[in-house]
Amino acid sequence: MPTAASERAPTFTTNAAALTAKLNRSAGKIEDPRALLEQCRRILSEQESEVWATDGAALEAAWKQAVRPDLKTSSELLVASGALKASMSDADAGRIRGATLRIKVKPYYGFFHQFGTTKMDARPFSGISDSSMRLIMQRFQEATGEDLGV
Repeated sequence: MPTAASERAPTFTTNAAALTAKLNRSAGKIEDPRALLEQCRRILSEQESEVWATDGAALEAAWKQAVRPDLKTSSELLVASGALKASMSDADAGRIRGATLRIKVKPYYGFFHQFGTTKMDARPFSGISDSSMRLIMQRFQEATGEDLGV
């Protein structure tokens, strides 16, 4: 039978399976995860700013140049209106509700940039870099007192 602590324990989902597994193993040790989630939100927001400043190189996936630069309305890759960039890199990117940190790409077309199409190369802008993963694991380790091998 689940204990009260395990029933309310947060769960962590990322694109990094190893990080997710480590965080979920010790999630029950965190009574109120909001402060930790805020730290993670800030780490990821700073990372996204770096991703945009380096045209994807911060995620080790430097973006290819635009196929039709003459159609661009901005000198920045992946930027036309700025909505996609703002949804990922603003100081307010990501929302914490209860025991959940959710970072959601607002414009639907982010999917096409992230994964590409038959006519457009993928230009990944979302993910967790190795350095961000280490920082998140350090914060989690500090919060739980558990050695996560950082």
